[in-house]
Amino acid sequence: EQNLVAELRKNAKTVYDDAYAYGDVDDPRIIEALKNPRFQEFWSRARSIADTEAQAAKLRGEDPSKYALPEIYKPSGKFDANGNEILELTKLPDVRTLDYVKRGIDATIETGFNSKNGMSKAEANALKDLRNVYVNAIDEATGGANSPYLKARKEYGGDLEVIQAMRSGMNDFNKLDHEQVI
Repeated sequence: EQNLVAELRKNAKTVYDDAYAYGDVDDPRIIEALKNPRFQEFWSRARSIADTEAQAAKLRGEDPSKYALPEIYKPSGKFDANGNEILELTKLPDVRTLDYVKRGIDATIETGFNSKNGMSKAEANALKDLRNVYVNAIDEATGGANSPYLKARKEYGGDLEVIQAMRSGMNDFNKLDHEQVI
């Protein structure tokens, strides 16, 4: 799975660079979503992913700065019912940041499916729907049918989508008749 994801990402690198060059996205739907505490969790995962990629780049002798995500939140001094600090959105996100937040959503879904105390099917389906609506909002905010982000995602569907397709193929392969496999 990891090799497949890495190879597909490498092949789609230039189209993602084009998408990331779009810059800041000022869309009220996306801004409102990013103010939601759940999206702040996804942001935290996104930062972790970016930090890990930066560390790998550093170990390869590459410039890790391209993985640094801009600070879009600051502490508000307020806390939710669980004692978690609520962050205040202070900067418009760029496409790269929004894509990393999507990857944070994907990681949340993947973790939920893989852990013993995973999320319910209802929660997983709700998160998948949220991710799809979020991604569609990014597409619309960055040019609709001409969105460079949409084009990049068509080139490479995303980690979760690729892994799910591969797992489905592996699971379904043994269920197929000899003639169907041919």
